[in-house]
Amino acid sequence: MVKAKKKRKKKVKEKPSHNMFVKGGLNLLILGGIIGVFYQTLYTLVMVETNIEDVSYTLIINILQELGMLKILLALIFISFFFLKEKEFFQKHAGTLLIGGAVLSIGAAIFSQYEVVNGLKGQTISLESFAGSTFPQLMIGLSKVYIFVGAAFLGIFFWGHRTARKWASQFFIGGMVTGCAALAALMYSTYEMYNFLMVSQGEAARGLIISRAIFPDLLKYTSYVLVAIGVLLFSAWYIWNRPVFKKWAGRVLVFGGAGGAFHGFISMSLDSLVIQSDITRVRQSIMDLTPYSTYLKDNILTVETLKEFYVKKMIPTYLDSSLWIFIFAAVALFGIYLWTKE
Repeated sequence: MVKAKKKRKKKVKEKPSHNMFVKGGLNLLILGGIIGVFYQTLYTLVMVETNIEDVSYTLIINILQELGMLKILLALIFISFFFLKEKEFFQKHAGTLLIGGAVLSIGAAIFSQYEVVNGLKGQTISLESFAGSTFPQLMIGLSKVYIFVGAAFLGIFFWGHRTARKWASQFFIGGMVTGCAALAALMYSTYEMYNFLMVSQGEAARGLIISRAIFPDLLKYTSYVLVAIGVLLFSAWYIWNRPVFKKWAGRVLVFGGAGGAFHGFISMSLDSLVIQSDITRVRQSIMDLTPYSTYLKDNILTVETLKEFYVKKMIPTYLDSSLWIFIFAAVALFGIYLWTKE
């Protein structure tokens, strides 16, 4: 008897399966990354236009910093697509963008540290002033250096070097520790600002001060601290492989992400009040045939038409708030996944 040859079934490559929280978080990161790319591009153009007459090393460093963040946001999109699709194309390009963005950002962070230290020369600084202003700036700059070096090693990991992920985790731990120290100092500064405003504005303005100044700042700093602790615990879980770190990382990231997203909505609401007031003043300036001056972060803007105001101030402001809402919402979803995963 001739045995019939069995046809070998071709192995069908399974599509990557993800927990619904992971998939939802990755989709939110993609949306946030796209919004962030538009924001970074528009903000960089506005920054260059407002400072083009005063070209300096600071402007060049700021441009490199914004370009570095643009690359990191693009890398975030590619990383999210890689985990969703598991295609090597996204992995390689994510690594390249992450390394390029991290290198540019490291240089800008080191230069900002130099400017802070250089600005202290010849000044008499009290301990209270140092703790409330200089110390947070130094710790934030040091935290950025650690985080961006970790991001560079993470990019090397996406290139296929597995051991680089452990180095990335160690630098992320350093960045989160120094970041938490900076945020604790900023919380103290917020408390000092509350006391100052209460003395200058009086008890009648207490509710307005808390709702529009103190509560949003404290919520922002608290959410940042929780996310930093969550990233620290997650990195510690990867290094020492203790499940308890992963569970607590998930719990902390849930509350940090939810708080950060809530702060994004509060910030958008407060910015809307400012923009509505600005629109009224711009219209009055147009009628008076005079330019109107406003701010976008640290940049002084001069606008002469409503269209110019929308492009230079309103759209970047809303894009900035939307970016952080999506990012923190994604963090909360990842936290739920880590918390509930067995």
